[in-house]
Amino acid sequence: MWVSPYSCSMRVCNGPKLPAHEGAVKFNVDGSFLLNRVGCGGVLRNHKGEVIAIFSGPVDCFGTDYSELVAVKMVLNLFKETNMFGKARLVIESDSQIVLKWLQNFSTRPWKLWSLFEEIDRNLKEIPGTIFVFVPRARNSFADFLAKSGAKRNELFKAHW
Repeated sequence: MWVSPYSCSMRVCNGPKLPAHEGAVKFNVDGSFLLNRVGCGGVLRNHKGEVIAIFSGPVDCFGTDYSELVAVKMVLNLFKETNMFGKARLVIESDSQIVLKWLQNFSTRPWKLWSLFEEIDRNLKEIPGTIFVFVPRARNSFADFLAKSGAKRNELFKAHW
C-alpha cells in the first residue's frame, strides 16, 4: 500500500468491504486506547475502493470515544483539503455506536466535549449531505490499525493524493 497507494483497493488492504457509491467517498475512522496512550486514525476511499487519504496520530488521553470523535473532526478537516471536497458526497463509517449517537442527537452529547462538537458542527455545515454509518469492527480494520499506530506516534501523520 505504501509503495502504490493508487492501486490499493479495499479488498487488498482491508478485507472485503462495500465501496462507496459513485459520486461519494467513504472515510472509515477509529479510536484506540493502548497502554495509557490514545490514538485515532482514518482512511478515505473513492467509489472504486482506492485509498486517497489517510491519517494517524495521538490524542489527549480521555478515552476511546473521545479519540473517535477527534477522528471525525480530523476527517472533516482532511476531506476539505482533498480534491474531492465539493465534488463528492462524504460517508463517514465508524464502529462506535456511542459517537454516532452523539453526532446525530444533540441531547445525548456530553457537555464537557461541547467545544469539539461545535467545531464538528461548523465543518458539517461546510460539507452538506455528510452521512454517518455504523460498521462492525471487522469492516473497520485498516482504520483500527491506523488508530493503534497513532497511539504510538508523537505527532499527527496525514497524507492525501
